[in-house]
Amino acid sequence: MTAPSAVELSAEPVAADEDVEQAPLPVELPLWQPKLRERIAEAWHSRHLLPGMALSSVQTFQGRILGRGWFFLRPLWQVFGMALIFGGIFHATAPNGIPYVLFVVFGFQAFQLWRITIMYETVSSKQIKVARNLRIPLLLVPFAILGRVFARLSVYWLIAAVVLLYYWIVKGHLYLQLNVRLLVGVAGVALCLIFAMGIGLFTSVLYARARDVKYLLRFFLPVLMFLTPVYYSVHQLPGWAQALSQVNPLTGVVSMVQWGFLDAATLRPLGVLWSLAAIVLTWSFGLWFFNKLATRFLGVYRVAGEEEDDDDDMI
Repeated sequence: MTAPSAVELSAEPVAADEDVEQAPLPVELPLWQPKLRERIAEAWHSRHLLPGMALSSVQTFQGRILGRGWFFLRPLWQVFGMALIFGGIFHATAPNGIPYVLFVVFGFQAFQLWRITIMYETVSSKQIKVARNLRIPLLLVPFAILGRVFARLSVYWLIAAVVLLYYWIVKGHLYLQLNVRLLVGVAGVALCLIFAMGIGLFTSVLYARARDVKYLLRFFLPVLMFLTPVYYSVHQLPGWAQALSQVNPLTGVVSMVQWGFLDAATLRPLGVLWSLAAIVLTWSFGLWFFNKLATRFLGVYRVAGEEEDDDDDMI
């Protein structure tokens, strides 16, 4: 009697072992969708995590020959290079006899604060890769970039302080408004930041599924700068451009900065009210949008295409 072959054995039916329990089928849990007040409360209770997250977001420029020197080189070129082009070649001037470089420094730092906040907040979902296992409240993620934003802003303020000191020594006149107007300038800077963070509530969620958002912003935002009184006053624009500039809600807050610090702009109450209304609307819809889609788009703790080497340090 020969032993059965492997083929014959495999063909024989195998009796089911009634004593062996069948593995339970995986249960698909419903997606947790908190109410807006619950998401805000969750973030507020975990606010102690924010300083560490913000500090970790500051760029180190590892692998760059000049290292942290790029913190200063880019702002210096952006301020003085563009001031040379518009002031020296196109003969742009500042209102009320303000030195043109000073006008550019303050207007540009306000716009840059707005722009880089939007850009960094857009790519803030990449922060989740670092804290993937911590399950941090998602609403904290867009705010984690504040460390990087303030590091960049401090360089612009350092440039402004140096330029102010230079003209104080050379001309014997301190162009900084040391009166109640200064509070208006500080409020303008704060509103630029708040406005940008409201926009970032939209873009940070969309970026997790569509990396194109970053590139669209990179091309669109510089165009908007030319409809904002950064390199020239509104009065130096042609009629059609002046009308577009007044519709631009960023014009009001940038004018607050220029008027409050230097008395180098015309402050239009209606323009400021329009800016405030735009900020309130942006935050209202931004929080609703973030709460509705953040769990689905960001809650999986993965950014689409995150394996690519992102060049966000060139924002």
